[in-house]
Amino acid sequence: MGIWSYLILALLVAVEGQLQLCSGPPLPRRCNAPVLVFFAASAGNLTADTLWYSIGHAGKLEWFLRFGRRLGISHGAIRTPAEPHAQTCNQDFVFAKLSMSLMIPSLIAAGLVKAPWRRWFPAVFGGEVIWTGSLVIDRLLHY
Repeated sequence: MGIWSYLILALLVAVEGQLQLCSGPPLPRRCNAPVLVFFAASAGNLTADTLWYSIGHAGKLEWFLRFGRRLGISHGAIRTPAEPHAQTCNQDFVFAKLSMSLMIPSLIAAGLVKAPWRRWFPAVFGGEVIWTGSLVIDRLLHY
């Protein structure tokens, strides 16, 4: 399928996440384009991460607080972590990226507090390189 296979992989990773690399078939050792697989998977996942941040950014914190009271979320529980989070933003996002389950809530929260891109994107990008790189290498070694 040529270049279309990499575009389809990027789309599948954006929709399904890294499951496409974890559960997919191993890459053959003769695969002359594992770098393209890495870039396609990374682009798809970074696209999805950007969309999750945008969903949080489009939301209003006041709306969340109004409906969050029903879940026991108070005004102080939302506003208070925003300031300390600015100091440890990079470590938090790398940890969230490598944990797989904390990334979406972290990105939505960053969007809600309107965290600037320069604070969260480099850490997410670094975590993406580590995570997707290890999955591509794993798929190459298990052929």
